[in-house]
Amino acid sequence: MPEEVPEPVIQPTSETLQGWKEIASHLRVTPRTAQTWEKKFKLPIRRLGGERGPVHLRLTDLEQWTDQRTEASQKPQQREEVQIPKFTSAARPALPRWVWLVGASAGLIALVSLS
Repeated sequence: MPEEVPEPVIQPTSETLQGWKEIASHLRVTPRTAQTWEKKFKLPIRRLGGERGPVHLRLTDLEQWTDQRTEASQKPQQREEVQIPKFTSAARPALPRWVWLVGASAGLIALVSLS
């Protein structure tokens, strides 16, 4: 009795990009950049067989991801107000030690050259 061969989960089509090189080529970036986009910007990569399995990307998912990113970038972003601390004479930061050493050395050299 012949054994049945299971069909692959992903059928290679023009609607699916297979592997990092093909995905990166479509995005016009390096494979490493595409991997960074997956982690940092949630590029909708699908994996077969777990975290380190082969990757693929459906073009429809990519279009939705691109549209969402475009919409998000066009929204006006609210800036957070940054409070800049005001220094008073009592709260003034101390000068670094090297500033004092340079000043003292310059004064000593001036004093020696006058005598």
